[in-house]
Amino acid sequence: MKSSLTYMLLVLATLWLCPAHAKLEKANFWRKTHFIQTEDDLRNFITKMGENMQEEAYIKLDQTLLDRGMPKGLARSFFADYSDKYRYSKQAKNGRIKFQIRLMDNAKILVVYRHPELLNKLTRDEQEALNVALSCVKRVSKPGMSRRDMSRALHDEIVRICEYEKVEGCVNALINHIGSCGSYAKSLSLMLGMVGIPSHIISGKNQDSGSPHAWNMVQMDEGKWYHVDVCKDDRFGGKKNPHKHFGVTDERMEKLHRWDHYGYPPTPQQ
Repeated sequence: MKSSLTYMLLVLATLWLCPAHAKLEKANFWRKTHFIQTEDDLRNFITKMGENMQEEAYIKLDQTLLDRGMPKGLARSFFADYSDKYRYSKQAKNGRIKFQIRLMDNAKILVVYRHPELLNKLTRDEQEALNVALSCVKRVSKPGMSRRDMSRALHDEIVRICEYEKVEGCVNALINHIGSCGSYAKSLSLMLGMVGIPSHIISGKNQDSGSPHAWNMVQMDEGKWYHVDVCKDDRFGGKKNPHKHFGVTDERMEKLHRWDHYGYPPTPQQ
């Protein structure tokens, strides 16, 4: 009860930061078969699944998409903002596909922030993580902040509260104060979503070692996109350059990492 009350009070204090969002789809919407004709249709549909905390839906793909190897060959940009895994099964007779995604903790928490009536769908730890994220947003928010200033302030909050350790999820980062690169990226994605700043989570590799790495792309002022790597700044930025990996272009990021650019917006040229 205390956690729920704290959450409701924080929502009232911070909800003004986030633009209005569409109502949740009714249950029968997800029982229908949805016909998908283009890549944009498919990307938007998976986004709708995430925004409705829906992990299962039925689709039928246009033959042109099947010829391109979908859904097996889905680029990560189609689902990575909400899910870290997907799977599907196809009915041979009518071509209907049962499509499933596994929602990440930050995606579920953001849906509940936008739709408080779904609070009971979160675990106690997820509710606590939501409260921490709300507190961080409230702590740094000032009237008239630019997207860049807000993004940097949230970047600094995550650096302040989290230490690097190889454990997954924004819940660990926010309530246990430890997390992997993905945990940092998910935490920033969650807080940016709360204040209405578009972002993507990118899963790539370190250029030197080839080891997996995750970070964010953030749409800042004038609609321009930049890379933000909170984890690298926490581990290697230091006091002299705490924002070394904040607001980075593709050209500079490619010196450090490699990733599939497909589906992600380009940054301004350096």
